[in-house]
This record gives sequence, C-alpha cells and structure tokens, in this order.
Amino acid sequence: MSIRTFLLEMERWYGFTIESVSYLPKDRKISAAICQGATLEEVFAAVSKKV
Repeated sequence: MSIRTFLLEMERWYGFTIESVSYLPKDRKISAAICQGATLEEVFAAVSKKV
C-alpha cells in the first residue's frame, strides 16, 4: 500500500487530520501488519520499524 493511502487510512481510523500528503512520494510503499484496535502509539512503533 502506498504511504499516502496508509496515512489516509490512519486518519480515518484514529480521527486525526492530515493537512497534505502531496509532499510524499507517490511510489513509496509500506508493508506492516497492524490490528485496527491498536493504539496510535503501537501504530507509530510498527511503522517506525518499517520506514
């Protein structure tokens, strides 16, 4: 999944607002297994290991 799509999903799941994803490369991908019930801190910890 693209980083842009991932961030927009996280925005929807966790209720925060992303001002813009236009600065992110369109072709950059991320792969992580994250439970929808995970805390935002757990998501950030998982993503920081992947980026």
